[in-house]
Order: sequence, then structure tokens, then C-alpha cells
Amino acid sequence: MTHDVEMKDHQTPYSVSSAVLIVNAYEASGWTKAHATFYGGSYASGTMGGACGYGNLYSTGYRTRTAALSTALFNDGASCGQCYKIMCDYQADSKWCIKGTSVTITATNFCPPNFALPNNTGGWCNPPLQHFDMAQLPGKRLVSTEAE
Repeated sequence: MTHDVEMKDHQTPYSVSSAVLIVNAYEASGWTKAHATFYGGSYASGTMGGACGYGNLYSTGYRTRTAALSTALFNDGASCGQCYKIMCDYQADSKWCIKGTSVTITATNFCPPNFALPNNTGGWCNPPLQHFDMAQLPGKRLVSTEAE
């Protein structure tokens, strides 16, 4: 399942949103719609390593607060290490969103496009979509699993 997100790109941590996520990185530059999913198991074992080359995310201090970014966000690796604060936009999606919650994640991986699938049914990371594929634990802090 994917969730709509609003994103605000920055140079220091601020906010993103998951059932509609709101994302921003450092210095405010406006909000943009984005999407989010989560992957990697409950202990983020499937997220270790990654395109940014950080290796073991536990020993480097990132733990499970990480995400793979779509082509539109990854910027050929220039976004590696960038932080995004993600929070659910309860007004946009009260069925899935947990009101008032947020997580801060670090970009540690690339979410490759899947051109065999449409953008709204599995091709979440296809350009031009702005998409965060978060580790499972931060993702589940933002959305209700009871609504499934």
C-alpha cells in the first residue's frame, strides 16, 4: 500500500507526511506532494547497505530511521545523508493517518524505478514521482495498521 505525502525540501530537518506525508529537509523551500511506503522487515534487515554506501545502519547510528528515495529525490546520490521529517497529514487522510505523529529519517538508499508497473500500482519509485520507501518501523509510526 502506498500513502500520499506532502514534502518540503530543506537543508535541515523539518517535516514530511505519510497517509499524506509532509516532508522537508533543511531550509524551507515550500511543500510538494510525495508518496511513501515501507519495506525491510520490522528490524530493517532488508535496508542494510544501500546505494549511499553507509554499510551497517545500526553501527553507523542510523538504525531504522532510514529511507530509499525515488529517482526524483535521490538526485544521483546527492541526497544521501539528507534528513527528512515525515508527519502524517490527518486532514488529508484520517482513515490511515495517526494524528500528530512524525519521524525523522535519513536518505540511505535508492528506490529503483519499476517501469513494468504503473506509477499507482507498484511503480512507486518511477519518475517523476517523489517517493520515500521507508524502513518499516518509522513507516508504521505514521499510519494505522488497523485500517487495513
